[in-house]
Amino acid sequence: MKKEKISSGYLESLWCSIGEGQSLNGVPQGLNFNNHNSVKILAEKILRPYIEEHNEKWQRRVKGSMRFAIACYSSTKLMDLYYAALPQLEPPPENLIRDFYLDVYKNLFFEDPLVGFDIANYEEMPHHFHEIY
Repeated sequence: MKKEKISSGYLESLWCSIGEGQSLNGVPQGLNFNNHNSVKILAEKILRPYIEEHNEKWQRRVKGSMRFAIACYSSTKLMDLYYAALPQLEPPPENLIRDFYLDVYKNLFFEDPLVGFDIANYEEMPHHFHEIY
């Protein structure tokens, strides 16, 4: 079975959609990512349209990368990836960041990322792999 290629760079790229200099038109001020409704607005108004601008291969890799990150990365690494994009919106506290990623994933892909997850099905590529492929 061919392994799914993933990279933390795909997640950083996803978060760049809310990074410094990006337009957040149509997004209410003061979103609170401890609140499910705020996460749903983020997913529907910004992240999903951003993902849909890319080809299917990129979309699959973002989905796989997020799934892998939720299952395998530390809370510190999840937080670092979010902050690397210089986001305009504050994340939840570090102790809740995995729940935030999980909520974003469910709002984007309408499934639980941990159901049927098997680390053996993934090949983690270097961080900047997403820029090449």
